Amino acid sequence: MLMVGVSCGRREVGSVAPRGEVKVDREQGPLPAAGAANRLMSEQSAFLRHHAQDPVDWYPWGEEAFAKARAEQKVILVSVGYASCPWSQKMQEDSFRDPATARFMNRHYVNILVDREERPDVNNSYLHFLYWKHKKSGWPLHTWLTPEGLPIFSGVYFPVNSEGDSPSWNLTMEYVANQFAEDPAYVKQQAERTAKEYLKEYRKFWRGTELPLQPSALGAAFDRLRSVYDPVNGGFSGAPKFPQTQSLNYLMAYAARLGTDRMGRAAEAREMLGTTLDAILKGGIYDHLGGGIHRYSTDIYWVVPQFEKMLYDQGFFAESLINAGLTLGRKDYLEEARAVLRYADSELGHPEGGFYCAEGSSSPVAAGDATMKEGAFYVWQLGEVEKIVGGEALPLVRRAYGLEERGNLPIDSPVRGRFEGANVLRVERSVAEIAKDMDRAEAEVERVLRQSRAALLEARKKRPRPLLDDKVLASWNGTVVAALARASWVLQDAALRERAVRAAEFILKRLRREDGSLVHAFLDGPSAAPGYAEDYAQVIRGFLDLYESTAEVRWLREAVELQDKEIVALRDAEDGAFFDGPAQSLLFNRMKSLDESTEFAASAVSAQNLLRLGQTLGRKDYLDQVKLMVESFGSLMQRTPAGFLRMLQAYDGVLQPPLQVVVVGGADAPDRAEMLAALGQSLPYGRVVLYLDGAEAQAWLEKANPALRTLASPGGRTTVHFCRNFVSQQSFSKASELGPALAKAVAQGNP
Repeated sequence: MLMVGVSCGRREVGSVAPRGEVKVDREQGPLPAAGAANRLMSEQSAFLRHHAQDPVDWYPWGEEAFAKARAEQKVILVSVGYASCPWSQKMQEDSFRDPATARFMNRHYVNILVDREERPDVNNSYLHFLYWKHKKSGWPLHTWLTPEGLPIFSGVYFPVNSEGDSPSWNLTMEYVANQFAEDPAYVKQQAERTAKEYLKEYRKFWRGTELPLQPSALGAAFDRLRSVYDPVNGGFSGAPKFPQTQSLNYLMAYAARLGTDRMGRAAEAREMLGTTLDAILKGGIYDHLGGGIHRYSTDIYWVVPQFEKMLYDQGFFAESLINAGLTLGRKDYLEEARAVLRYADSELGHPEGGFYCAEGSSSPVAAGDATMKEGAFYVWQLGEVEKIVGGEALPLVRRAYGLEERGNLPIDSPVRGRFEGANVLRVERSVAEIAKDMDRAEAEVERVLRQSRAALLEARKKRPRPLLDDKVLASWNGTVVAALARASWVLQDAALRERAVRAAEFILKRLRREDGSLVHAFLDGPSAAPGYAEDYAQVIRGFLDLYESTAEVRWLREAVELQDKEIVALRDAEDGAFFDGPAQSLLFNRMKSLDESTEFAASAVSAQNLLRLGQTLGRKDYLDQVKLMVESFGSLMQRTPAGFLRMLQAYDGVLQPPLQVVVVGGADAPDRAEMLAALGQSLPYGRVVLYLDGAEAQAWLEKANPALRTLASPGGRTTVHFCRNFVSQQSFSKASELGPALAKAVAQGNP
């Protein structure tokens, strides 16, 4: 039974099984009162708490709900959504708050509500099953289960009224309930058969051996990106169009590997990188007033975004901008990265130092108005802009951002009908183009536009802000720690470095148990949910970047301790990959996420972490685990390389170990700051950095990795060694020598 698919904010029409006569009772039992699901009020999820006043008798994920289903032999409905998803909000408004609908749900189902951000293991398991079954994915995600927990049907967003081949929510619920009531034994038998088929194909899919991994997969991944690349608008898909930072990062790594290759592939990779970033930064997906990047573009031009802003998107995008700024020599990218991180701090910053999850896409049109409207905080009417910036500035602002009386949404925008007369700020013309067109000085045009942006920002601040999802997730905070740390070194910005440290300290204080293991989420207090593989992967990555930017060995120690915790708790010794979460009897499939077609996969990030740690500390056991993962999933990577870009980068690191940059010298050496500044502004994408300071940190490192003892101490000055296998290939004692040497290494394809 194929339902309606959606990538939150975009509906796709599917098909549904024949709509037979409904036989279950529709209108029996008392009407439920609002707040029947008040058991959600104690949950550590704003999404679940927001549903506590629904008349639907929601349960949180757990044994209580499954035990009730088994005892009463009821179908289980699992609804997975999240606070900032507009289609999750719409289903709540249209269906879950409707008393008659709630009465039917409470009568025929045990209803479980899941925050996809709080329970990535549950989300990943059912999302993967949905994609296997129907080639659809997105949220809100719905899966109907037998009382024993096996999937019966699945779908994504359901409208309140049937639309074409898309069934309504009530019709779908009645259909599933009718099928189970008519012959529960048959439904269970079919569910068991389907589950066995899925699990068999799932294991075969991940562990295929017919195509052993070859180095040619690295070029094949580039070829795949090139084949789907949009040379006009940038990006690697049609609508909806995501920034796909994993693809941008792969282009940087691939170009660095090739150097100045004769076939021009490195130059082509850099061109694709620059064109895509330029298009994103000009588009409406990027917030030109307050900074930050929206979830994705609903069109191919990057104009009209899905307006929610997710924390991890800020971290990933800022980090890509920093690395691309160095790769392409674009200082403007570095400043845009600073603006993205400024947004994360100002609007998503937790008072104690961490970062909240997201801002939603909808907000009240006016203060005191309970009606939520998508994009209300961000879109503009032309007359409104004129009142704010003034009549003299308006012609420049209109040219700069393509503003129109009728609105500036593309004529083929799939959401044009929802935003009548609306303008989304996007860079239509550059300052130089406007100055030439209007015969004005560039400095004057820049001044007017700067003042106009400031005025628009102040006016926007008076609007009601979108809903804030105020969970703090360990994994998402790790992505921002990594970006802040990297940016602080490249930009030589002590404030960014301090902000990274504050966020890292929050993780250690609020998201870590006494035994050293991680906790996934924090709201009023730590969640009961344990640390998942994504938490370990991203926090470790953040701590490694923080070590490189601060030269404080404590962050390397913390990374090692967490890596060992992840290995003990979540690693599958058979293939080296990491389970998304701890084993539990309620999930019919314990997932190991590797495919990164849409989001990051924990095992792939962990493979990169293990490679970095192995190359930093000389840990053969870590490197062996990377090799095992690569070998185990090599067939899959060979078959669909573009879905495994981070894992392929780990494989590349196995084939060609990264450059080890070893900084030797005391922390108080007079030339140290100059050397580190030169190093931070020149380091290519993909390498490891170590610090030997002649003190306790060096003693710990040399104990962990005796090979480091062979690197001579320079006395009172700072020396930088470029090493392979901890053997110095080149040594430098002057800051002016570092940049050219690193540039030469990149040009030779040997970073």
